[in-house]
Amino acid sequence: MSASAQAHEIEPFWRRLRQIWLYPLQLGPLLTIVVLAVVQTFVSHLIIVGWLLSLLALGAVYRYAFLVLRATANGRMEPPEGLGDVDSSLGMTQIGLIAAYILLAVVGGAILALLQLPLLAMAWLALLAFAYPGSTMSLAIEMNVWHALNPATPLSIMSRLGWPYFVVALLCLLFVYCQINAESLMAPYLPVPLDQIVTYALSNYVTIASFHLMGYLIYQYHRELGYEIDAPVRLRKLADDPDQELLDQCEALTRDGELEQAAQRLGAHLRERGGSATLHQRYRKLLSALGDSETLIAHGQQWLSVLIAQEKLREALNLARECLTLDPKFRPPHAEQIHPLALAAHQQGQAQLALQLLNGFHQLHPKHKDIPKNLLLASQVLAERFNQDGKARQLLEQVKTRYPQHPLIPEVDQYLAFLDRLSAGAKPD
Repeated sequence: MSASAQAHEIEPFWRRLRQIWLYPLQLGPLLTIVVLAVVQTFVSHLIIVGWLLSLLALGAVYRYAFLVLRATANGRMEPPEGLGDVDSSLGMTQIGLIAAYILLAVVGGAILALLQLPLLAMAWLALLAFAYPGSTMSLAIEMNVWHALNPATPLSIMSRLGWPYFVVALLCLLFVYCQINAESLMAPYLPVPLDQIVTYALSNYVTIASFHLMGYLIYQYHRELGYEIDAPVRLRKLADDPDQELLDQCEALTRDGELEQAAQRLGAHLRERGGSATLHQRYRKLLSALGDSETLIAHGQQWLSVLIAQEKLREALNLARECLTLDPKFRPPHAEQIHPLALAAHQQGQAQLALQLLNGFHQLHPKHKDIPKNLLLASQVLAERFNQDGKARQLLEQVKTRYPQHPLIPEVDQYLAFLDRLSAGAKPD
């Protein structure tokens, strides 16, 4: 399956960068980060065995990071619980992998520098920097250090994934740059040993975020990588699905290559009787695999109404985003559904999605009662998320001109006053 078709099944990593970066702030990873940072600080001051205990503590960091990577690669976005199925020595093996890359960088760079080939030396270091994520991903999945060190392994992953791999590699480097920059900014203001704890914590944070990102890359492109997702948790959840028998029948058809027949059977069932969320999701995956964008959009409108009626706004937003990717003109089937959906998007920090939903509402529905509150919401998104106070003010003035007696006018005036205060505060004395 092409990368573009697969993007409809799994939300691309570039749309989840905020969630990926904030992943370590969840209770499990955050507790691990802080506890290990304190341990690393303490053992670093021990004279005789400090270096050995420091290595063991770092190995514990990488072991947990591998748990995160493997869980994410299997589609589980919640932090792992317990120690999972990762070998206890894998964290130390990762340290060995890093040491091997450092050795290659030093030796190769020194030889090329002695030969007075500085450009080749820089190219060599860049190649190693881009190869390292591939080796790490291989080690996490295969648990074979020699396979991970084989130059053909990262090169094969690069060739299969193309530009998304290089974007992820650059993001991992950017994470490290943010870590170093944050350390340099905070270090002068922190007392000892708090500065060491913060330094270790930042390093652990970046490690877990990077491994979560690499795991998501595997998850998004598992078909290109030939990786079979291990999802026992999902299968157990499906066991109580009221449509499980139909799902099993369609899985059998899919394995036999009868994707169209499976999609037709699911589509007919959904039109006649409706179905569980799992049934809807499976239907959309089949349509994506078939490249049937028209049916995907039609189904999206039908299922969106169900999700909004059930107040499952997070799922509805994900579905709306997917449909807007297929067709920028996509909108919910009923005009009154747009405001609660756009408001939820704004509240969840999905400003671009909120504007996409609100865009052109007054033109599509020139007499609809929701025009004033949608214009007010659009102005709030523009001002608060995009710093476009001028455009926000235009929309608010439009509400006052067209609907001078509307109950929202006091709120509109209040927001205009708020924008005035912002503008006055931005002006120099």
